Amino acid sequence: MSEYITEIRISRSVEAKIQLKHHVSGFQVRQTFVNRDDFLSAWVDTPDHGQRLEVKGKLEDGRTILAYLFEVNYQFGIWNLGTAWVTKKEAK
Repeated sequence: MSEYITEIRISRSVEAKIQLKHHVSGFQVRQTFVNRDDFLSAWVDTPDHGQRLEVKGKLEDGRTILAYLFEVNYQFGIWNLGTAWVTKKEAK
């Protein structure tokens, strides 16, 4: 079951980091998760980052996006992006 995501807020610094370090854009993250239900999600809790939502979805070219979202307003589906990256194309 996927969590409800209507908006992903991305700071300029996170946008720059994911583009330079992980070769993924905020547009790709939003396209994969906002107002969609065809992705996987799970809550994770770590000492360094606290509670956050891990989401995994697919691009049209077969690559997988993994992102970590922090809750802003759960009721309205608003989240802040912590980080995201795109994996290599998976073998069929």
